[in-house]
Amino acid sequence: MIKSIPGISLIQSSCPSLRTIRSTKQPGDQIGLTIDCFTRPGSVQLVGENEEEIQRDWDFIRNLEESHTLWEVFQPETQEEKEDPTSESKGEDGSKSSSNNKFRPALF
Repeated sequence: MIKSIPGISLIQSSCPSLRTIRSTKQPGDQIGLTIDCFTRPGSVQLVGENEEEIQRDWDFIRNLEESHTLWEVFQPETQEEKEDPTSESKGEDGSKSSSNNKFRPALF
C-alpha cells in the first residue's frame, strides 16, 4: 500500500526536461508489479534541448526507482499481527523484524 510518493516532487525539482508527470496511484492505494501499460502506476514525459539532458533525467528517475525512493510503501498488518502486536516476523533478508516496523520501500 502506498504511504507517500516523494519521488514526484524530486522529479519536478530535478529534471529540467520534464514536460508532464502523471500518477495513477495515490497514498492509500494498493500497488503491485508493473507488467504492462495497464498496470503502470504512472508515467513521465521528457522533452529536452538534447539527448544528454533527457538521458540524465531518465537516469535520475530510474535511480529513484532502484533506490526505493520514488514510492514509500507499507505492508498492512496481518490478522496475526493485529492480535499480537509484539510478534516478530522474518524480513525479506531472513532477519527477524518487529511488527511495529511496517514501512518498507519497494521497487516496482
